[in-house]
Amino acid sequence: MNDGENVRDRPMGSESLGRVPMWRDVIRLWRVLVGAVVIQLLGGLIGLLVHPFHDAWDNNSIGGALATPVGFLVGLWWQLSSPERRGKTPILPVVFLGLLAFGLGAFTLFGTLPRLDEEAERLNALASLPEDSLNGVIFYDRYGREKLLGITEKEALRGFVLACRDTKGYSPNHPRYERSWYAVIDGPETIELECHYEERWPDRVVGYFVAKHGNSTRYYGSFISADLRPWFEKYVECAASDQEAN
Repeated sequence: MNDGENVRDRPMGSESLGRVPMWRDVIRLWRVLVGAVVIQLLGGLIGLLVHPFHDAWDNNSIGGALATPVGFLVGLWWQLSSPERRGKTPILPVVFLGLLAFGLGAFTLFGTLPRLDEEAERLNALASLPEDSLNGVIFYDRYGREKLLGITEKEALRGFVLACRDTKGYSPNHPRYERSWYAVIDGPETIELECHYEERWPDRVVGYFVAKHGNSTRYYGSFISADLRPWFEKYVECAASDQEAN
């Protein structure tokens, strides 16, 4: 009997820990794979139905990723439910698949979810600004190097706050921006934004939550608003154009 036959016939628990998992062994664990994939698909569907975030892809992928460890355990239970299969199940491929499943779940739980929660909190904070809570809004060029104008009039600030009620989460796809500004909102807390005119959305403003430090910019989610566009046209666009021309 050759070595290959010996390896295939080894019972679970008798493998050498130094052996590298082979894809043929992974394929032999098709029940584990099927269990993981089916539960992953169900998790993605639940994510779409619950819809905790604005982006459908995020909801689907997060639901699927969080369900993957459960799917792995279901598939492993199916694999080991037969004494005959249990004795021939290779350990290292099981460990390999388990690390992938639980690693994906942990990365989503402790990495992706907190990031999306923070983005949602920023969006809610902008959309729920109290009226008459702002001291001013300062607009710069896109890179934050040159101040273009500062708005402190109460009527204009109140109009800005009301327009922000319309902001909704948005994920730009290959955007083509015509005009851009960097804005600093002086209110209950300082909010930094990048605001853009997008040629495919002529009646809206596309914005990003940002944090600028020197020449670097960090992004914390994006939004779109129809009500902000007329406010920008009235208070920002013309004044900024005159300033840029001078």
